[in-house]
Amino acid sequence: MPKQKERIFITGPAGVGKSTYAQRLAKEKQLKCYQLDQIRYPNGTEIDEKVFRKRLSKFLSTDSWILEGTPKNMCDTIFPRCTSIIFLKAPRIVCTVRTAKRTVKRALGLEDSPIFNDLRNIFSKDFIVFRVWRKYPDYMGQIEDGL
Repeated sequence: MPKQKERIFITGPAGVGKSTYAQRLAKEKQLKCYQLDQIRYPNGTEIDEKVFRKRLSKFLSTDSWILEGTPKNMCDTIFPRCTSIIFLKAPRIVCTVRTAKRTVKRALGLEDSPIFNDLRNIFSKDFIVFRVWRKYPDYMGQIEDGL
């Protein structure tokens, strides 16, 4: 009997545990796991929006996968192709602290990432940790609106 096609999207704010959960689920279900950032930032550099949408559509047309990430206005493209959508939630402070820890690990070379959140702009309002805190309510609203 052929394996049932599963297309699972795992989402939630930065620092909620999407990657960890996706990897565990992929192992359990014996599916390939991908990060949305791997498609958006090949070689660590953001690609043109048109190219990204084309690559994402090609990826989404495959039979079975687990995709995790923050969709950034891509719900209309991703959600219709999914057989399951898993929305992870954690308090704002938890997500912010986890993001800070992850950023330090990446800066020290202890953790890999498709996009490296370095410490060069630590005092900027765009520093990932500040951005997670500031954008958390917007992100939660965007996802809930997309559902």
